[in-house]
Amino acid sequence: METAQEQLGEVVPHDDPNTVQLEIYRNLLSPEGKPTGYLRRVGTRSLSDILEDLIKKLREDYKELDYFGFSSAIERKDREQVTWPEKWRWIACYAVTGGSEGHYIHVEVVLSDDTRILVFIGKTFQGMAHAFRIANKCAMFLGA
Repeated sequence: METAQEQLGEVVPHDDPNTVQLEIYRNLLSPEGKPTGYLRRVGTRSLSDILEDLIKKLREDYKELDYFGFSSAIERKDREQVTWPEKWRWIACYAVTGGSEGHYIHVEVVLSDDTRILVFIGKTFQGMAHAFRIANKCAMFLGA
């Protein structure tokens, strides 16, 4: 939140090619309008943008993802507007065996009050070991 004494500069570009950006930062400026070297977190990115970036990263190693998208916990009508949760604490990425066939990759956000939100889900028919590898890559790219 910007105060009377605090001026914010440009949005800081994400410069780590090995991760997906989750949060948005801006430069903190001095009263004279010059960069101070400090950053201020100003918000989080949209889930749809994060998902798009995550899928691009996953496709670098896994050309054929059977399925990877929003979980049913994120309402279809809200998917373009919903942002990464503000009060997140951890990210959990793991593989599970499907109820009837295949294996699923879950990406959950654990909030500061310990509630969990399943934000993304993937599916593979290439075995549990493959699902583990994808879940591991998700964890690396999202900074879990």
